[in-house]
Amino acid sequence: MASHARNAAIALMVLAFGVGCKPAKKAEGAASDAASAPTADATSPLPDGPVPQGVFPSTAVGATSAQLTIAGAKRSVALYLPAKRAAKPALVIVCHGTDGDAAEQLTEAGGEKLADSEGLVVAAPQARVMPQADWDQHTAGQTFFETYPKVTLETNVDLQLVAAIIAEAKAAYGIDERRVYVAGFSNGAFFAQFVAMALHDRVAAFASKSGGLVRCDTTDVCTFSGTGTSCAALAQQADWCSCSGTEKPGPIATSGYKPAAYVVHAADDGTVSPYYSCQLADRLKSLGYDVQLSILATGGHEWGTDFLPTAWPFLSKHSMP
Repeated sequence: MASHARNAAIALMVLAFGVGCKPAKKAEGAASDAASAPTADATSPLPDGPVPQGVFPSTAVGATSAQLTIAGAKRSVALYLPAKRAAKPALVIVCHGTDGDAAEQLTEAGGEKLADSEGLVVAAPQARVMPQADWDQHTAGQTFFETYPKVTLETNVDLQLVAAIIAEAKAAYGIDERRVYVAGFSNGAFFAQFVAMALHDRVAAFASKSGGLVRCDTTDVCTFSGTGTSCAALAQQADWCSCSGTEKPGPIATSGYKPAAYVVHAADDGTVSPYYSCQLADRLKSLGYDVQLSILATGGHEWGTDFLPTAWPFLSKHSMP
């Protein structure tokens, strides 16, 4: 396919990902949050601007990379393509944690192992060095994925990057668009959840390790860690938190397709509290999502071993209708 023809096709497909919401102003209290919180079910097109450009290597095998130009900036994407790829492979998008490296964390999460065993494609976008702090304990100059308050496709270039990855993977590898999955750790877990909600008409399921749903002003407001293997056990312990503000990393979709959620958190995580994953599971279950939650007794703030191969039996049960 000629480059200009492919870019035109990608532009059309990316425009189809216009599921977003109006950004919320930061409210002072829960009552104001309820009135002003955005919804994940509104539909908006991409704004006028540069067409995403770049081509994934269609004949490559093994670990490789590509660049896509999003809103005028070149963005790197690590890829892993198995030697024996399925005719219509699934796509798994892996999101690294704060100051992480996309290619390294693709491997660390077990992405290569999963791709080789299942014949699927794995893509890992590289986050940007951000000029400002955010709600997730970040400071200016760190590398992280952007979420709240830029919760719409037209305002969030990281979300545009994911939409372009899906479109280009379809063009280059013929992926099954009904089987697109997003997974991440820490900041990447928040971003994977954000993507699944904002593009909930395109993502079949997501996997979150050490993330969750944050209604506190910032993640470090809640510092709870404890002992046990269930949210019920943790909730009985001292310093369990209670926050009721705006949903972060972005609003939970309340209608339409509801991506299944595989959620894992260590009870002794001292960086991102397991309280947030418990809150996420409760919120999703209340809305009818299929959720598998695992609270680990130990493990701290780490990906762990073979996260993706372990999550795959749950993720692979789900596909878009």
